[in-house]
Amino acid sequence: VLLNGTQEFYTSIYKKADFPLRHALGNNNFLGQSPRFAIEALAIVLISLLAFFLTSSSEGIGEYVPLLGALALGAQRLLPNLQLSYASWASIIGSKSSLKDIIELLQNSKKERDIPLDIKTVDFKKSLKIENVSFKYENQENFALDNINLLIQRNSKIGFVGSTGSSKSTLFDLIMGLLKPINGKVLLDDNPLLEEDIAGWQRNISHVPQNIYLSDGTIAENIAFGIEPSLVDIGRVKFAADVACISSFIESNPSKYDALVGERGVKISGGEKQRIGIARAIYKERKLLILDEATSALDNSTEKKVIEAITNLESKPTILMIAHRLSTVKSCDSIVQLENGKIVAEGSYEDLLENSSSFKELATEMEKN
Repeated sequence: VLLNGTQEFYTSIYKKADFPLRHALGNNNFLGQSPRFAIEALAIVLISLLAFFLTSSSEGIGEYVPLLGALALGAQRLLPNLQLSYASWASIIGSKSSLKDIIELLQNSKKERDIPLDIKTVDFKKSLKIENVSFKYENQENFALDNINLLIQRNSKIGFVGSTGSSKSTLFDLIMGLLKPINGKVLLDDNPLLEEDIAGWQRNISHVPQNIYLSDGTIAENIAFGIEPSLVDIGRVKFAADVACISSFIESNPSKYDALVGERGVKISGGEKQRIGIARAIYKERKLLILDEATSALDNSTEKKVIEAITNLESKPTILMIAHRLSTVKSCDSIVQLENGKIVAEGSYEDLLENSSSFKELATEMEKN
């Protein structure tokens, strides 16, 4: 914003929202306070008129002075309460629209999935199968995924490639149960993944997105993300850091694993953020590891070391990865190429390079980039 000199543009956006709010607050305050002066003036006029008529009577005003005093005192006592009541009423009326919006939000009919406290982990022992799966987003005519069929063997390493917008991440979201297919199903050892099993299935998945969220805490807390600091297993943290090839960076810091990363990781580089994200996934010790361009900010040498370390884990997780570099997926057991929401090629790197013209074209493009 500063480099482009667009401060005024973004300030104007906030001004557009701020002006109606301030205008409404001003109106509420004015309407709440203005009757006080009118009522006080009216009371004085009425008492003055009464006094004038009494002075014109044959009995004179003297006998009515106590009555006038009582009326003036009563008005003085009642006016603040009347004013307070009116101000409260005006505030309620002025806030009615906001209250209506809040009630509509609270009564939102969007279904929320209740997560039980005791979740039974759902696993697959042999294979994960995507069968005739199609999906499209709301308000879109075209399918993001169209009749996808895919078999993923346990402990295998599968690479996913394709041009931008080919729905690779959408496929991952379906596998993780974050999206529900319109047609087809996800099978775990030939058993359909049911709605009630999704929470248990997700307990088996570690997901590393391209953009890692880091809280304003220590490196150890961000690796063991979501766990009370007192319950963090520092041994597992160090092991995960070793696998993610970030332990040397951490050890070089005087505070080591207690070093603060800053809000959203402002104190560290993009590559270090990604490696902390990978370490976080390793710390969870899940059986399915999903890497969505998780090494895009790493250099080739570091990326190779990280992928090798993950592949050589004793736990042998099933690994699914989206890659922006061909070198990342060369060692995969199988590579899946998606284009326009469809699988257009599948096989080992060597087989695809020899037999798939679409993959050869994509590989050439990836090598250039």
